[in-house]
Parts: sequence; C-alpha cells; structure tokens
Amino acid sequence: MDLSWKERAQAQFGSSYEHTYNADENFVLVFKKISTRPADAYPTLRFFIFDIQADEVIFDKTEIGGKAEWENPEVVKVTTRMGIPNPNSGNNGQNVYRYHVKNRKKYSGSFLKPPK
Repeated sequence: MDLSWKERAQAQFGSSYEHTYNADENFVLVFKKISTRPADAYPTLRFFIFDIQADEVIFDKTEIGGKAEWENPEVVKVTTRMGIPNPNSGNNGQNVYRYHVKNRKKYSGSFLKPPK
C-alpha cells in the first residue's frame, strides 16, 4: 500500500523529495522545495498529503517560500510568504494555515490554540 504514495512522489518530484508520517502513520506529508533561481531566497514548496488507508491524495498545494509540518497527528501546519513585508505594519510577511486530515478542511489562523 505504501508504494502508491511513493510512486506518486516519484512521478511528481523525481527521486529527490522528503516525507514525514503523522504519529499513527495513517497519513504521509510528501514535499519538495524548488528554487527557480540559484539565489532564490524563498524557494517554492510543492507538497501533498496522502491518506494511506484510503489510498488517495487528500490535499495538494504549491506555496512560495512555504514550510509544511505536522503540528499534531491530525493537523498539518503550513507557513507561507506574503509578498514584501512592511516593517511598519507589524506583519512579518508570513501567512499560516492548517489542514485537518480527518475532516479534510483548510483553516486560517490559529483554530487550535493550546489552552492557557
């Protein structure tokens, strides 16, 4: 069953890609950073999330200057660049969203803030 996501990864990225499983190994996050120029400060992140039990891609995205990582066993946190940051706005030029693999929905902001 694992070969399905690996075949997809090789077809999409070639042999140079990275992957991480969630804690229970039911989902895999597969990604590759692609530089369009040699001195690219913010490489493009191309990634997909694969549901191993359902044997299908549930989310597929490309983000400029992005980073994707498991925040917990059911949520992938994605950080992206938002153009040129304004030093006077207090915005650091980053945007964050999360993808919940169980309900297959994308959420903006911090819907999973830890309790105080």
